[in-house]
Amino acid sequence: TVSDAEVKTDYEREHDRAMVHVVRVDANPNNESAVSKEALDSALKDTPALEARYKEDLFRYNVPKQAHLRQILRKLDRDASEEVVAKEKELLVSLKKRLDAAAEGEDFSKLAREHSQDDASKEQGGDMGFVKQGQLVRALEDAAFALKAGEISPEPVRTPLGLHLLQVLEIKPASSKPLEEVKE
Repeated sequence: TVSDAEVKTDYEREHDRAMVHVVRVDANPNNESAVSKEALDSALKDTPALEARYKEDLFRYNVPKQAHLRQILRKLDRDASEEVVAKEKELLVSLKKRLDAAAEGEDFSKLAREHSQDDASKEQGGDMGFVKQGQLVRALEDAAFALKAGEISPEPVRTPLGLHLLQVLEIKPASSKPLEEVKE
């Protein structure tokens, strides 16, 4: 059995995250008018100043590593018996073996449509789209970002939702948006 304190600790570890954006507002005590369009256009043409500001605020333009994922989810209650967990794990392991053994490559998306219990991605063949690092629960994220493009998780991954079999379709490395893109 799991105590309430353990559930609370696990929940906080998985969900206690925050992203903070800071907005700086300069008070205008002299009631001066807003910056004119000409002054703004002139400032944007001042390349050295613009580049310096871009470098100073580069953290704002960082894009974390991303993975394009598919999944087959088998839902489990938090208090699911070991028998139920073993049965669902056995199903996912057998699907993984089918995918590994198929000479022409068994279709992951077909198996996801047939076996996944994820209402959000089942009809799309388990396609979760691109997910950013830091967006998933820890166990799922660790498994997903340990894989290379084209790989399938070696074994099912347990999360509070259930068991997941993952396939990585594509990886986008962490990057920063270029100055030209954020200039506008």
